[in-house]
Amino acid sequence: MSIKDDVQEQLKRNFQELKQLGDDIRAKLHQAGQEAMKDAMDEWQRLEPRLEELEAKVERGGKELASVTGQLFEELGRALRDLGTKMTGKR
Repeated sequence: MSIKDDVQEQLKRNFQELKQLGDDIRAKLHQAGQEAMKDAMDEWQRLEPRLEELEAKVERGGKELASVTGQLFEELGRALRDLGTKMTGKR
């Protein structure tokens, strides 16, 4: 396995963690009801396309792989974790 393959596999694993956070948030939004979670829903609608964009970049690899940086993973991961925390009321 080449270094590029190793990096792409690591990115895929990291993405799967973010995707799981997104799936958990989506489930909580459906359980909580629209009114109580309007702010969370607005935030999720802002983050979901970014998560999908990141998934497409990780899957394409190649030239796109170079543009997927640790900073993007960290930024999106932090935003998803913050949203999850807000939804559970834990700070």
